[in-house]
Amino acid sequence: LAKIKKENGWASFGQALGPLDAAIGVLEADLSTDYNKFQAMTPHRDYIGDWAPPDLHSTALRMHFTSRAKPKEDPRNIMVQHVAVGTWYYKVPPNATPKDWLRLRQDCHEMVYAQNDDDDINAKVPLRSSHGKAGGLNFVDNYITIVNDRPENSYGTDQDEAPSLYAIADARHQYQPDFFISCVPCFFNPDASLNRRVGFTQAPQHYPEYSDKFDYLDNNNAQFFRLNAMIRNCCGGVSSCGTNGMWQISNRDNTTIWQRRLKRVRDRDSRLRTEQIEREQFHTSCKIEDTASSLDRVLVGEYSHFINRKLSYGMSKSPEGFL
Repeated sequence: LAKIKKENGWASFGQALGPLDAAIGVLEADLSTDYNKFQAMTPHRDYIGDWAPPDLHSTALRMHFTSRAKPKEDPRNIMVQHVAVGTWYYKVPPNATPKDWLRLRQDCHEMVYAQNDDDDINAKVPLRSSHGKAGGLNFVDNYITIVNDRPENSYGTDQDEAPSLYAIADARHQYQPDFFISCVPCFFNPDASLNRRVGFTQAPQHYPEYSDKFDYLDNNNAQFFRLNAMIRNCCGGVSSCGTNGMWQISNRDNTTIWQRRLKRVRDRDSRLRTEQIEREQFHTSCKIEDTASSLDRVLVGEYSHFINRKLSYGMSKSPEGFL
């Protein structure tokens, strides 16, 4: 707070900041007293938390905390997406259902040298087939799928089979109150029917600390992304930049949460090998999963909308900090 007063001119607010200053002091005292009482997380375990109001009919709001496992890995190993030496994996029996998914992930192991796993009955699934952002997005997508299939969350109508909207806000970004009001209508036709050909919408990144004319490194993407997006929006060809995107995800067969991924490498018999992985909605074979996922939608005949409004504010480093 002292830094904000000095650098952002909040000192002019005077005594109005007194309650905020007092609240920060209480928070600081609480953290200094109780912080070490929190249970330490086990890196190779997932941590999930759900919140629902006492009266389930009072609001449609539900909150879910999902922390995907991040096991400690030997940095000398070359990280791969399949089960190999140095990676963590868990086993899936032939009769497993999505309800068993999180429980099976808890019983994970690291594949190490000189300890072969010759289990030919249960499928070995990598705990983290993607170490990056796409892996986290897919983890949440699969979890929400399980939550939606719970009996208490069923509508008992065609709505249970309808597509869902998946909005992404990166760390350091905060939606403005009219974000959803501005984006959701783009998924509907003029007659209010759902347009299933709209793959996603994209709002620009915006860092209010820096105006475009002083943004020499183009952190706001004013000179590159926004300009190109306005042009490509004329034909529905906008690509996502990750944060501030909203995706339409069609209803899928939820009898299983695992799938076979075709690998690009061949074995000694020149046959394509396959492996079992967790279901993927966002592209995981490259770092720029947002652009790759955008192209996947274009290839199946879908298009996108660019919402040329500053609907999400981010906290940015200074240009010198990026350098």
